[in-house]
Amino acid sequence: MATRYALSIILILLTGCPTPEQQAADVFTQAQLFHDEGELDKAIAGYGLALELDPNEPAIYLHRAEILLLTGDPDGAFADCTEAIRLDPDMAGAYKGRAAVHISRADFGPALADLNEAIQLDPTDAMAYRARGDVYWAMGNPIKAEADFAKATELGPSSGGVPVGEDGEG
Repeated sequence: MATRYALSIILILLTGCPTPEQQAADVFTQAQLFHDEGELDKAIAGYGLALELDPNEPAIYLHRAEILLLTGDPDGAFADCTEAIRLDPDMAGAYKGRAAVHISRADFGPALADLNEAIQLDPTDAMAYRARGDVYWAMGNPIKAEADFAKATELGPSSGGVPVGEDGEG
């Protein structure tokens, strides 16, 4: 499988892609496939290569951050989310990603600030309301939590509900 990955990357780089940005897009697509297949180390490497080719594409940082957090590298995930925000301050997903890092560290104040920013940028994002509700709940504010759960349910029924663990599941 590693050989297939190396050959894929070499072929992409040698097939005459017109620009580094297009090469990065092709490598990014391959990295997403590895991510989807659960081959997270290869996905991280692919996103890294894509960033070498196009270090100004915030979506690549955001995708790599997701995997870094999943694989136990919250510092790397935080750095990638912060870089995505620097490159595109209007990218709501980058604020949600950085909030996830804060939540993983039980650092709820900064998580709340990032979720507030994400919701301001995209007030139709049910998952952001759901996550903010979880943060409010963890901070001991059930009234604001319930309001956000209700908003999440209004926007997308699968996103709302009770906080994780409150029903004995999750």
